[in-house]
Amino acid sequence: MRVLHLSSAADAAAPSSLVVVHDSERGSGGAAWIAHWGERLASDPPASLVTDAAIGPSVIDAGVRLTVLAGADDGWFGRPAIDLRRPGRPHVPGGRLRFAFDVSAHVTHDSGNAGGEIVVTHEDCAAGVRITSRLRLDPSSGMLRVDHVVRNTGDRPLAVDALATILPVPTRAGEVLDVGGRWCRERVPQRHPLPFGTWLRSSRHGRPGHDAPLLFALGVPGFGHRRGEVWAVHLGWSGDSDVWAERVPQGRAVLGAAEGLAADEILLEHGQSYTSPVAYAAYSSAGIDVVTAAFHSWLRARSSHPAGPRPIVANAWEAVGLTHDEGVLRSAADDAARLGAELFMLDDGWFPRRRTDTAGLGDWIVDPEVWPGGLRGFADHVHGLGMRFGLWFEPEMISLDSDLARAHPDWVSAPSGGDGGGPDVPPWRHQQTVDLANPDAYRHVLDAMSVVIDEVGVDLVKWDQNRDPVVRRQHAHTAAVYRMMDELRARHPGLMIESCSAGGARIDLGMLEHCDRVWPTDTNDAVERARLQWWTATIVPPELVGTQIGAADAVHTTGRAHVLESRGVVALLGHPGFEHGAERERDGTLRLRDLAEWIELAKRLQPLVTTGTLVHADLPDPAHLLQGVVAADGGEAWFTLFAADVAADDVPAPMPLPGLDPDAVYRVLCVAPADRRHGFALARTEPAWMGTGLAASGAQLDVLGLPMPALNPERGLLLHVVRE
Repeated sequence: MRVLHLSSAADAAAPSSLVVVHDSERGSGGAAWIAHWGERLASDPPASLVTDAAIGPSVIDAGVRLTVLAGADDGWFGRPAIDLRRPGRPHVPGGRLRFAFDVSAHVTHDSGNAGGEIVVTHEDCAAGVRITSRLRLDPSSGMLRVDHVVRNTGDRPLAVDALATILPVPTRAGEVLDVGGRWCRERVPQRHPLPFGTWLRSSRHGRPGHDAPLLFALGVPGFGHRRGEVWAVHLGWSGDSDVWAERVPQGRAVLGAAEGLAADEILLEHGQSYTSPVAYAAYSSAGIDVVTAAFHSWLRARSSHPAGPRPIVANAWEAVGLTHDEGVLRSAADDAARLGAELFMLDDGWFPRRRTDTAGLGDWIVDPEVWPGGLRGFADHVHGLGMRFGLWFEPEMISLDSDLARAHPDWVSAPSGGDGGGPDVPPWRHQQTVDLANPDAYRHVLDAMSVVIDEVGVDLVKWDQNRDPVVRRQHAHTAAVYRMMDELRARHPGLMIESCSAGGARIDLGMLEHCDRVWPTDTNDAVERARLQWWTATIVPPELVGTQIGAADAVHTTGRAHVLESRGVVALLGHPGFEHGAERERDGTLRLRDLAEWIELAKRLQPLVTTGTLVHADLPDPAHLLQGVVAADGGEAWFTLFAADVAADDVPAPMPLPGLDPDAVYRVLCVAPADRRHGFALARTEPAWMGTGLAASGAQLDVLGLPMPALNPERGLLLHVVRE
């Protein structure tokens, strides 16, 4: 037996180990199985510890082991890792094949035995199938990445119906936490025990969807952000997907992830291959925050990751909608620059016949009636104010009332095989999907966008997607989106791309390889944003999450309205922006200076938001959301507290400030809001430290907690914590 042990560095963001066993004594017939993924092991385990196991009374004679590609032939009767077939031949569930194995390990050994890669090659020469599995453990983040490549070495076509990653989890991890939701209420957490059987989250939207399980975790019962063991998995794919947790009565639990594939969607001819999306997995011995640290550390280490503070974004969509008037928009840009904006975003409505949302999509040229002098003059005006210029596109979509649809009805995707989208696909927001898997359609959209980007001088493309893309080839469509984003950035060096999908319906690590930030939701409601930004940032670093100080008017998605202080504090821990008109309260009061101060605060926080460790407090009352960013050296931190609901207690219990250096002494200051008189809190007095500051050790602030005011609902505050 060969025992292959990969271990992260001891000081990794999420220290962990992976142990794979290869039954090398059986030669090429010896299977490879995952014996351990989880807590970091300081040394290689003895073979007997990870190979000896009792054999149950009603299982295969060799005993059940979770092989890298687990299936029924291994005695595994949970969801199989592979499902392959030859069209025209009898289908064998589970893709049962007689594999020979070749296992190689590339392990980097140093004082910390840090990281490495294990490659397992499975080949069935008679069946004409070769599958290569890669398991890579990053030394610095502790992130485990797994993918598989299946190649057809036979003469007949090979259909790939499933190719999944399945990872073992101890059965003490008996509680599932994931997120669901809907439009404008994305990423709502849900948790429950894991009984025997399967908890499966499937997306068949053609995108992850507003209900996507961005975070999917198993943990010991009662785990939180700062406590308990947690195992989490995320599929880096922007199309259909399956993610699941499963427990079987052989003393095993697993996490699994795979692309959701339709029948014959992946049909390989001889020599062709299919690569599964990467499954990202992280383990924590101390709550969700360590899982978060693993994902953030991994993403920030990429060479493509945006560096430095993010530009403050000014949006005008809520103010002008589809009614474009150059004079009004120039005035809005002037106001934005005075307030401190660094990028001005022009949204939907700049192309022909776009006075309503029933026409124009696909005709990516500047409307000569609305913009008779073109958009270049307006973009130059924005640039002259010291701001960058962003422009909205919806490249995957098409209006049937458009010149493009009339000229190329065959480019309108029709899953039933028809020539157009009309009768085959119900309209969604009056639009259909362009078949980007068609090379001619793909090239036309790419070239049309490139012309506009060049001629206008666009610095950021807001790439929207306002319906589920109903297409014949979901995998090919998603791959085409990735490829087009990459080609645009290659053609236009320095171009930024924001991914929006009717808000937050397409946020995943696959998309983050091709864009510079994501728009998490279409709501500007401060309460909803506080909650969903919290859970979005458990996986996505906050500097990639677009936050927004919305206007004071009643939000169209909820009917609620919030004062500037509430809208401001919620927007700080992210990539911030503001809506035109955010300075005007509902009673007409203009608060230009106050809004400018919130924008300056956002800029002040940016260096730490883009590099710091995100932490969340485990509080007994879910009405309170307390989170912060802590500098890597522990020298500084910013915390926000937001009351998303009416509190259970009339005076809250002291609240911990997590993540600080326990031995250091810190001074805590309440920075905002400066005016806490009107409607801010319920209690007659506030804790004295809010006016004078307070000095205490990191351990004291974490263990004893900080006395907090009895915030009224939908109010918040900002704390600055500095080491003395």
